[in-house]
Amino acid sequence: MKSKVLKRIIAGVAVSVISLSIVGCGGSKDDKEKDNSGKKAEITFALWDQAQAPAMEKIASEFTKENPNIKVKIEVTPWGEYWTKLETGAQADKLPDVITYNASNIEKYVDAGMIEDLTDTLKDVDLNQFIEPVKNIYTFDEKLYALPRDWDTICLAYNKKILETAGAEVPTNWDELVTATTKVKEANIEGVTPFYFGVANETYTGTWNFIAQAGGSVLDTSKNQSGYHNPANKDAVQFMYDLVQKYKVIPTPSEAEGWPVAIMSEGKSAFAYIGTYALNTLKDSPIADQLGVALLPKGKTDTRALVHGTGTAVSAKSENKEAALEFVKFLTTDIANKILAEDAGVLPAKINMADLYYESLSQFPELKEVIEDANKNGQMHPRAVATGWEQKEIEIMTEVYNGTISVDDGINKVTEEVDAILQRK
Repeated sequence: MKSKVLKRIIAGVAVSVISLSIVGCGGSKDDKEKDNSGKKAEITFALWDQAQAPAMEKIASEFTKENPNIKVKIEVTPWGEYWTKLETGAQADKLPDVITYNASNIEKYVDAGMIEDLTDTLKDVDLNQFIEPVKNIYTFDEKLYALPRDWDTICLAYNKKILETAGAEVPTNWDELVTATTKVKEANIEGVTPFYFGVANETYTGTWNFIAQAGGSVLDTSKNQSGYHNPANKDAVQFMYDLVQKYKVIPTPSEAEGWPVAIMSEGKSAFAYIGTYALNTLKDSPIADQLGVALLPKGKTDTRALVHGTGTAVSAKSENKEAALEFVKFLTTDIANKILAEDAGVLPAKINMADLYYESLSQFPELKEVIEDANKNGQMHPRAVATGWEQKEIEIMTEVYNGTISVDDGINKVTEEVDAILQRK
């Protein structure tokens, strides 16, 4: 199976291969070493988030103070190019030494044998200090392949001023969501959408949460078929369809324009589902004093939201593997995670750092409840070896929420076409 997946990864890359320098993809043979051997080494650390780069530089500097023979080169590639660049590296057998992954993309690399098992490296680290749902994302056959670094979940953002004008309250369940959004609609406030929601293309930050609330999941546990075989998924889709087409409190996909976080920051919506990773944007909004956050409205289960987080992995083919593993081990320390919380503006996956994160977003006192609920009840972000299934789901659900096809036809189409993609594996 590994060779098949590797061939697919290689085949998916454009013929024109991006040339990678030897240092940029793992260092030269002269640098190859064990971290305490006394020889110098430079390892590369790949990530996509430019906003986190200064914090990562600071963490790298602290690491080098303790390991003066190892330098860490931070390589930031924009999100739109990041995964293509990794696939190009896979083709050349030259991945960066240390790599940032997400749930959607790591499994095929693990399956192809390209990622180092971290279990032995971290055997002396108390991994109970790291959030369980994110550990589960990066655990395969009871082996950990990426260290959970930072994590997030989804919350309900709301505009206090708009709710006061409409006489609406923050909803705590699906029925109350209908009531609150309907009141905002009936208030007919100029330029305001009751609930701004990318009902087709917002998956992790949107529709997948309704599915989890209904007791379903996007993929089934065996990962070889769509979760839309579960009747709970249909319940969620029907509810979202009604919000769009029956109650008309959410724009159709063809009407929706813009990022929900930006819409909330501009005071153009009463409600939106947003990732906690975007709360710094709300904090810096000119109408920040009007904005609040809350738990997502409850559906039919205790699960309200999905949980996702980035993981830090090591290339199995790294020529500086011992140095890279030493760096990942350093990322488990309080020193590294304190920098992550204070300088990167993200929630570290190390549980004891949460208070620093809350302090940085103290204007949202409900945030702690959101995070603690997600840690307890959150559903893990789906993952699969196959790719393209999420895009197919979005394509079909866009037709449903635009009213082009029925809910039943959409469910049948998703199960059939997503199953076919997953079973190509």
